[in-house]
This record gives sequence, structure tokens and C-alpha cells, in this order.
Amino acid sequence: MSNFTDQLAKDLAVFFNTDEFAIDVLYNDGAGPSAVPAVVDYAAPGSGTKADHALITVKKSEVPSPGYRHTFTIDSVVWTISSDPDKGLDIPGDDLTWTIPISKSERFSQWRK
Repeated sequence: MSNFTDQLAKDLAVFFNTDEFAIDVLYNDGAGPSAVPAVVDYAAPGSGTKADHALITVKKSEVPSPGYRHTFTIDSVVWTISSDPDKGLDIPGDDLTWTIPISKSERFSQWRK
């Protein structure tokens, strides 16, 4: 008999299957891009009609430590992680996944690091 966490891990195989719910995206943490399966929610709060903001869910085993300004390329469009754990804007997750707020229109000024 398996425990709840084991069952969740098995269920993730369905949700992150690109023939089911997920799509392949490129994640870049600055060390180079890697392809990962992800579930993208374009109806995230604040997304507006142009969907400039979204939530992306990825497995922690695929993206172990997402960071501020790391990027995801989805259908040739670059999206930027818009949470900054160093400034108290945590990236939510559970034992197995991250749900990461991303933006495709974030503008950085020269003074912002």
C-alpha cells in the first residue's frame, strides 16, 4: 500500500505528460536552457486580456531552485520569473512542484539588480 506522497508522485506523471496537460518549455537559469514539461495557467490573477502574466507549474526535480529573472520560453516567447525570494516574494510550492508567477512584459530599469 502506498502513502499519499507516493500517489501524488504517480499522478504527476499524468499532469506532466505532454500528451495530456503539459507542454514542453525551455527553462533558463543563466547556465543554459533545458527542456522541461510544464503546466501553464494563463488565467492567473492579474493576467488581463493580453495574458502578460501567468502561473507555470513545474516539478521540483526538473527545476530545483527557480530564481528571480530566470526565464521560461513558451512557444518562442520569453517569460520571466517575477517573484524574488530575496525580497520576500516567495515562489509557492509543495513537496513535488513549484507554482511560479511569470511575466512576459516585465521591464527592468538600469538601476534595478
